[in-house]
Amino acid sequence: MPRTGRGPTDVGMSKETDNLVLEHLKAIRKQMADFESKVDRRFDEIDRRFAIVSQRLDHMEKRTEASQYILTSTLGSLLADNEDVKARLAALENA
Repeated sequence: MPRTGRGPTDVGMSKETDNLVLEHLKAIRKQMADFESKVDRRFDEIDRRFAIVSQRLDHMEKRTEASQYILTSTLGSLLADNEDVKARLAALENA
């Protein structure tokens, strides 16, 4: 019979090695699960912060549009008033 090089103690060592490897794999899986959980929490936090920033930008945009409307209206009134003042001055100068 050919020798396999494994005696009764080699089989025991192999099971111990297998168990050790399995324990290391379990530990690695747990570390990976913990890491994935941390990454998910961070992405959730980033999404939450992005939503807040997006809302603030939308609010600022609306306020800017309102300010632009007020400024445009005011400028139009001032230009009309300026033309009216010029017309009155011209009328007074020609009188």
